[in-house]
Amino acid sequence: MGHPLEPLSLSEIEECVRIVKAAQEDVRFERVELKEPAKALVRAGASVEREARCVVYKLGSIGAWVYDVRLATGATKVEYFPGAKPMIQAEEMDEIEAVVKSNADFVAACEKRGVTDMELVCVDAWSSAGEWPEKEDEKGRHISHTFAWAKTSKFDNLFAHPIEGVCAVVDIKAREVLRVDDYGIVPVPWTEINYDRSFVKETRRDLRPIEITQPEGTSFKLDGWQLTWAGWSLTVGFNAREGLTLHDLRFRDRSVVYRASLAEMVVPYGTPEGGHYRKNVFDVGEYGIGALTNSLELGCDCLGAIAYLDGHVVTMSGGTRTIKNAVCIHEEDTGILWKHYDYRTKRTETRRGRRLVVSTVATVGNYEYGSFYYLTLDGALEFEIKATGIILG
Repeated sequence: MGHPLEPLSLSEIEECVRIVKAAQEDVRFERVELKEPAKALVRAGASVEREARCVVYKLGSIGAWVYDVRLATGATKVEYFPGAKPMIQAEEMDEIEAVVKSNADFVAACEKRGVTDMELVCVDAWSSAGEWPEKEDEKGRHISHTFAWAKTSKFDNLFAHPIEGVCAVVDIKAREVLRVDDYGIVPVPWTEINYDRSFVKETRRDLRPIEITQPEGTSFKLDGWQLTWAGWSLTVGFNAREGLTLHDLRFRDRSVVYRASLAEMVVPYGTPEGGHYRKNVFDVGEYGIGALTNSLELGCDCLGAIAYLDGHVVTMSGGTRTIKNAVCIHEEDTGILWKHYDYRTKRTETRRGRRLVVSTVATVGNYEYGSFYYLTLDGALEFEIKATGIILG
C-alpha cells in the first residue's frame, strides 16, 4: 500500500462511481477525488482507510450532492447543497456550443456581421461571474455567458476573428438559450494570424539542437507517487479541480510544507465594453484545471531525462478518463551555485546548482497555464505559474 495521500487509482474511481450510482440514479459527475485523511493521522503514521469524495448533480435543477465513500466497505455519507453550482464540465462545453449555434437569434446576429456558415463558428462557454441583479431571467439558474469567434478553415486560429458584441446567455442545466445580447455590430476582422504547423511555411534555421542527457540516470527516485531527491521526500498528487498537488514535503526529514496546491486562479477582465464586463473567471473552481490538463510530450513540453505520472479523472457520465503523462518530473541545471578562485594556490573551486521540477500544463480556452514546483538543493520550495497560449482578438 502506498502513501495515504496518493491520488485515487483508476479502479478506486470506478468503485466510487459504482457505489454512488447504486445510491442515486440519474446523476452527472462533477469530480471524484481522494478524501484526504486527517493530518494528525498521517503524521502519526496510522493505518488510514481509503475514502473518496464524489460531487454529483442533476440536469434541470440547481444543487449538488457530496458523497464521502469508504472504498473498502462501500459505506457512504452524503450532504446536499441546494444552492451549489458545479464546475462547467468539458463535455458541457461542446453541448453548450451546439445549443447556441442552433439558436435562430444567434444565427441572425452572426448573419448581420457577415458570418453565415455555422460550421466555422466557435462558441466558448464562459462562466457568468455570479448572478446579476438586473437580469431577472437568470435568477436561480446556472448560467454560461458565451462568446463567439469564426474560423476561415479547420485549423485557422479562431481567436483572431471575434464575432464581437454577440453574447448568448445559456441555462446550463436546461441546455437552453435564454436570450442573445447584441451590443452593436463590429466588423469581424478576417486577417489570419496562425500558429498551427500547417500554416508555418518557414521555421528558423539558426538554432542547433540542445541535448540534455543523464547517462548515469536521474538523481531522483519515483516509487509510485512517492518522490525522493537530494534530501527531499514528498508525495505527488493530482485531482480534477486543482490539478497537480504536492503533499508531506520534507527536507532532510524536516517538514517544509504539508500540502501545496494552486487553490484558485481568478482572471478579472478590465474592459467595460459590451458583454466583456462579465468576464471574471475562476479557472480552478469554475472549470477545473486538473480535468483540462494536457498529455505532455518529450522533446516538446519536457526536455531531458523525464519521469511521467498519469492523471485519472471521472467523466460527466461516470466513466473514467486517463490523462497520459499529466505530470512531468525532471532535473534542471541552474548554473553556478558557488565559485571561488584562490590566487595564492591558483586553484578554482566551482559548485553547480540544480533543481527538481514537478510540473503540469492545462489548457483553459485560449490560454495554457504551466504549473511548476521547484525544489532546490538548499531546501527551498518555489512555485511558478506560466501563462502562454493565444491572446483573445
